[in-house]
Amino acid sequence: MVESNEDFPQVVVNSIPALELVHVDITKEQLEPYVKGVQLLDSLQPDFIVMVCNTIHAFCEELQKEIETPILDLREEVRKRVTGKVVVLGTRTTVETNLFGLDSFLIPTEEEMNVLSKAVTSFIKGDEQCVVEVEKIAQRFADQGATVILGCTEFAAMLDATELPVINTIDVLVDACVERFKCSRRNNKPCN
Repeated sequence: MVESNEDFPQVVVNSIPALELVHVDITKEQLEPYVKGVQLLDSLQPDFIVMVCNTIHAFCEELQKEIETPILDLREEVRKRVTGKVVVLGTRTTVETNLFGLDSFLIPTEEEMNVLSKAVTSFIKGDEQCVVEVEKIAQRFADQGATVILGCTEFAAMLDATELPVINTIDVLVDACVERFKCSRRNNKPCN
């Protein structure tokens, strides 16, 4: 229960201007800004680190090896919510590497993957026309009875108000952060 400002956690944001992780083949050099970013956060000795980008979680183990602070694992948190048939809308890396470690999931066609990849970069640039195309793809899978995992922050922002059955990974992270914070408050120490 919040009774004063002291009951809120300290939050430090480190937005990393780096390569978009929309391709499957990411080199060690391309990942370096992310390594430096988590190392900077680690130097502040937080209870845990949250990475909002879905695709960066494909490199979670590599990043975790570079720091002491635990990284909240989005993949694990999403798996807790998956029931039934799902499709993952995300970058090629997210979809093609089965980022969330799901036993089975529907996969967008090559043409749909091209639309999704272009939509990520278009949306970042402020072009919201791509939202209609992404929603059509999501609707096609929802019509097949699938829950749509919004496996990219841009898709979560695009389809925030949709009535389709979705798992919004931003919401998943928020809920996991709140639970982790509550746990640490109850135990007077960080919870993993």
